[in-house]
Amino acid sequence: MNPIGIIQRFFVVIITYIANLMGFAIRKLRFVGKGIPIEDKITDFVQIFKTTRLFFLFNLLALLVFTVLPQGKDVILIVIEDLSAFNPLSLISLLAGLFAWCMISEFGARYKIYVTDHSGLSLTGERLNYRKEAQKFVSSIYLLLPIVIVMFSVVIVSVNNIQKWEVSVIIPFALVLLLLLLSFALLSRYYLDSFYIEKKRKQGVWYKVSEGELKWANRLYGIYNDFVFIVRKSPNFKDLSSEIEDKNNPGQMIPDPPPDINIRNTHKRFTDLVEEMDKDIKDFPRKFIKEEDLAPEEFADVTYLPENFEVQVNPERAADKTKDEFVKVPTEIGYHRWIYKNNSSFYKTLHLQVHVIAISSFLFMLFISTGFLIPYEIIGSPGLICLSFACWLGIYTGLMYIDYRFKKNIKISVRWALVIWFFIVSFIDTDHPVRNNNDTGYSNSRPTLSDHFESWSKVLLADTTIYSAPMRLKMQCDTAAAKDTFGYPVFFITAEGGASRTGAFTAMLLARMQDLDSNFKKRIYAFSTVSGGSFGVGFFNAITYLEPNNTAKTGDYYEVVTNKFFQQDQLSPVLAKFFYGEILGNFWPRPIERFDRAIALEKAWEHSYQAVFNRPNDKNVFSTNFLSCYNSDANTQRLSPAWFINTTEVETGLQCFISNVKPASERFLFSRQRDLLAEKIRYGINYSTAINFSSRFPLFSPSAALYQNDDQTYHYVDGGYIENTGSKTMLETIQFLHDSIKAKRILPYVIQLRFSETDSSTFQKTGFLNEINSIASGIYNVRAGSSATSVELLRREVASLGGKCIDVPVPVSSKDVPMSWVFSKRSMTNLNKAIDTIMNDQQNDLHKDLDFFFKKKAK
Repeated sequence: MNPIGIIQRFFVVIITYIANLMGFAIRKLRFVGKGIPIEDKITDFVQIFKTTRLFFLFNLLALLVFTVLPQGKDVILIVIEDLSAFNPLSLISLLAGLFAWCMISEFGARYKIYVTDHSGLSLTGERLNYRKEAQKFVSSIYLLLPIVIVMFSVVIVSVNNIQKWEVSVIIPFALVLLLLLLSFALLSRYYLDSFYIEKKRKQGVWYKVSEGELKWANRLYGIYNDFVFIVRKSPNFKDLSSEIEDKNNPGQMIPDPPPDINIRNTHKRFTDLVEEMDKDIKDFPRKFIKEEDLAPEEFADVTYLPENFEVQVNPERAADKTKDEFVKVPTEIGYHRWIYKNNSSFYKTLHLQVHVIAISSFLFMLFISTGFLIPYEIIGSPGLICLSFACWLGIYTGLMYIDYRFKKNIKISVRWALVIWFFIVSFIDTDHPVRNNNDTGYSNSRPTLSDHFESWSKVLLADTTIYSAPMRLKMQCDTAAAKDTFGYPVFFITAEGGASRTGAFTAMLLARMQDLDSNFKKRIYAFSTVSGGSFGVGFFNAITYLEPNNTAKTGDYYEVVTNKFFQQDQLSPVLAKFFYGEILGNFWPRPIERFDRAIALEKAWEHSYQAVFNRPNDKNVFSTNFLSCYNSDANTQRLSPAWFINTTEVETGLQCFISNVKPASERFLFSRQRDLLAEKIRYGINYSTAINFSSRFPLFSPSAALYQNDDQTYHYVDGGYIENTGSKTMLETIQFLHDSIKAKRILPYVIQLRFSETDSSTFQKTGFLNEINSIASGIYNVRAGSSATSVELLRREVASLGGKCIDVPVPVSSKDVPMSWVFSKRSMTNLNKAIDTIMNDQQNDLHKDLDFFFKKKAK
């Protein structure tokens, strides 16, 4: 039989087994619920859901991540792609994470019910049985729902992205589904197969609660409540010794009811016997009542309370104002009460399970946070997410255990105490400080922007391999006045934000252009970048200008190394810190660098660069001092473009920047405040850290904290908060150099790498909840308006110098290439196809206006 046939048979067997178990559970629930009004059933399910809503929230979050967000669907696709490449590690970690999440979710939900549900004291027998069965059913849903969500995601991702269903594609897809179904079946066997469960319980295995514990927990009395046994005193009953006329003998009176069945008298004889026991009265229930109606033997500490009181107004209150307003007056109407003090040690197996789950969850979270032994890339993003859900729920279950088991000794909830402590720490914590390398030797070595341009342009114009003197190129221009302008075309590049998607697009497109014309890099004078664009330019800048021993490259060298770099997993380390380390770090009053997700991203970039070039740490551009990269060689300093890495200062709202040049001039507004290397950064920072000032994507990365001598702390977030294209800073740069550009007959060609086509005139409705929506939409759209304004002002400035702005948008949707920090092969293929389209479309502005495309056509 062929492999596909074998897989089909496995599918049939497993699905049949699962269907039988699930069908039996549903039929049992329906049978127990016969005769119970539908409104009572709905009430029971609502109350069960309210009790376990936190566990449902995690499933809802997983559904959003894995089936709605393109980033989540892309990482699921990576699991299938890895398996097709005979790399099962990401699938194994995903299955391990799912197993842990499923089991802890079911146990936590069941334990929450055990400690909070007291309905066994008030519901009827039939209703109580239905409620118990409903609770089992809901617990089984929490057990199996995570696997269902991931299976649903696998199907959606495969159907939407697999272009051609061949054996090489079908088998990995089917294997993933089969293993998920097998996991579903195994969990169903251990939790839903009654025969198997009873067999294991009789064997006394630790992972099954013992019969005695289960029996008492299922009574729904609240497992940590004291048990009270009550006998009503006879005065609680009516005296029915009255007489009525005999219907058969008019005029004759007879007792009603007969004396021998008078409830009050009969019950009095019983309670008299109880009270006559005197010293042995404490032992009355144990001696005379059946065991199933009493607390377990371990609940041995019993208190007998024969007295009852009623509250009355104090008659002496009017005479003496110092007396209490109310008094307790003994009364015969009351109860005999035996209170059996709860003995929590009775739940040995249950507590062992709690201990194992809570402690192992905490230790595993700590282990993942520190990043010892197991690289995050091996675990993979899906596995890390599922394992984090398991850890969170395991720790929450442990906190519940402390709160409920020791509630008589601990007066405040530990969970609420941690919430309060979280807010205290957030007040005194030092946030996420910028990582420094203590290398301050280059802080004052930057050239001014004017000096840098003079040196750079002198080298450019003297290079006859670029412009054969006195030849000058006649270029097409936007304005009639500049139509016949002759000059030297120089490129100024802006790169928009958009996470790793625009970063990869930026680097890959520039790499293709560099492979096309080896002189391309020599003609780039300046970069102005934002967010993901900073990341892409950062890599291109490193491999073309800063990489040690960077000799002339031929062929498709730059394309190859760029693709290799962006195929690295830079998401898993960030998720590991975000879902593990940062959770723990939020409860510690000092920053822990090993838990910081922003630093994890920087180190992931350094690791990816290391994987491409295999350089020692001091030669790895991303892990060395930002300024030392430029100062290592005088030629590097002179020939490297000016680069403005844009960021946003939270406290002032200014768009600031990190740069390898000093633009100190009145033409750069607030230049000293905005130039972070001028005064605010007083220590060395790595190349990767400089990039990350700009790419602090909301929620994905925290704001960077920068401390000053006057005890002020500045915070920096994504550069796209104010203006997302890089045009604003590039406009200031060209305005600053306007006279020099004009004097040297340089034609500025601004290549604007964009996330998408933008139109400032696009109208978007804000009709729904207008007053609220207008606030949010207004704040968000201000950025788009600012970007559009800066782009237009830049276009006018460039046109006045005889140059042109060339808009190059990413020609793919977020569905095809999501804004993630890890790409599947499908995403990389789609991105390369998009760049192929740009490079080969002779009708776009690049082909019309850039001379090396003319040379390509001539060939």
